[in-house]
Amino acid sequence: MDYKELFKLCSYSEDLLIKDAPRIEKALEKAKLGPADIEIGMERLDKYFWMESAGVRKCWGIWLKQFVDIANCRDEHEKVVYYSFPLEAKMGGAINLAGHYAHSPEFVLLFLLGLMFGKVGPYFDLAEQNGMPPTSGMCGVNKMRLSSMISGIVDPYPDVVLVSSFFCDNEAKTDELIDYHFPGVPRIFVDNSLDANWDEYPNMYPEIGERRVSYLSSNFKHTIERLREDHGIILTDKHFKDAGRSMGSVFFDFQEVLECMKADPIPVPNNDMLLFYMLTTMSERRTMEEGPEAVKLLAQDARRRVEKGEGATKKGAARVAQAMPWYSDPEINQMVEEAGLAPVVSPFYWVHPKDLTKSKYSTYEDKAAETFMRMGLTHSTPGLIFRLKECVKFFELDGILWNAMYTCRPVGGHPIIIKKHMEEAGVPLLIVETDQMDSRDTPTEALRTRIETFAEMLKIRRMEKVSG
Repeated sequence: MDYKELFKLCSYSEDLLIKDAPRIEKALEKAKLGPADIEIGMERLDKYFWMESAGVRKCWGIWLKQFVDIANCRDEHEKVVYYSFPLEAKMGGAINLAGHYAHSPEFVLLFLLGLMFGKVGPYFDLAEQNGMPPTSGMCGVNKMRLSSMISGIVDPYPDVVLVSSFFCDNEAKTDELIDYHFPGVPRIFVDNSLDANWDEYPNMYPEIGERRVSYLSSNFKHTIERLREDHGIILTDKHFKDAGRSMGSVFFDFQEVLECMKADPIPVPNNDMLLFYMLTTMSERRTMEEGPEAVKLLAQDARRRVEKGEGATKKGAARVAQAMPWYSDPEINQMVEEAGLAPVVSPFYWVHPKDLTKSKYSTYEDKAAETFMRMGLTHSTPGLIFRLKECVKFFELDGILWNAMYTCRPVGGHPIIIKKHMEEAGVPLLIVETDQMDSRDTPTEALRTRIETFAEMLKIRRMEKVSG
């Protein structure tokens, strides 16, 4: 199969292609990707992504390498650990740096099979035929988690699974279903409470209540102990520090790209930002090794566009924060821009200046718990609303596009409350109820009409502000 041109486009060298040929071919075979799919992938990258950017090409190369690693991990690593999103980044990084394999395979497969190859639908069908019917309210990420194992792309028997049960109850229920199909895999549940008094976060931030820190920290400690005692996975302070440096470089350097997104027009398209949003949260070996360079290259490409006055959208387009782009359908992300919106930022990946306030804690577990909950979304609903308001001010946004998919607990459970508080603060917010993981039932043209109307309204508001 001639896959070389696709991989070369995504920053693979000739030497690496020769060296990794057996691994690549095994991955493509597992995913049933043939010559026609490779051709489609080339076409979709050209149509939907900014492949002139060295940073984007490098980022796609990282996702491809992770895909190949997933297909080969059981043959290449003594210990294999899967984790559900979002595990605290340094935890996954530390496991990888300790010489084991740790990853959340479903996001890699959503990007490869959805964004690149456009054949994610059959995997959602497979999950729905095996315990996740559409009426069960299970999101596309969890459907991919199950179907990737049933289809055989992902080995269904890792040594242990870490389940972030506090962020989304669907993740824990998905692992319960996976255990039905593939019984016997040990699971460690990382729990936390996202409940808080309404004024706790706004009044305390950047401080986080000690009881909240203590509870999440104890779950991290429990996880580390279980990994050591039950599975022989020993994580040291050095592993956590090195993982923190690597992932910190990726996440904080990405803020330079977001600084460039303050420009009008915005320099980086919606689809390409999505690739980097998720890269900053995936503490896998490839991300730690190659992510910093990919982010730096994107920042350079973005700065050059800003200096030339070029961009991904028309100058003067309404500037919005977008809760999350569509994860497996690049056509809709592109349509958002064509409809007249400039998606400046997903607020979940923005570092507020006060996030950098020095911690009073000394251990990894305590500092990680504090950092994790400073993000707002992983603290509480009022924490999320506070961060949204701050993000609007920082980026001088005109409004918010909120993807309130009902199958997503973190963003779908409280959109009316968010809309109420944002509009009271003078920030228009459009709720769209589509599934950004699974767009099979998305009424694209009806969605386009709603977004065009919203964009026109924001444009008129902006003109009225200027005219006084």
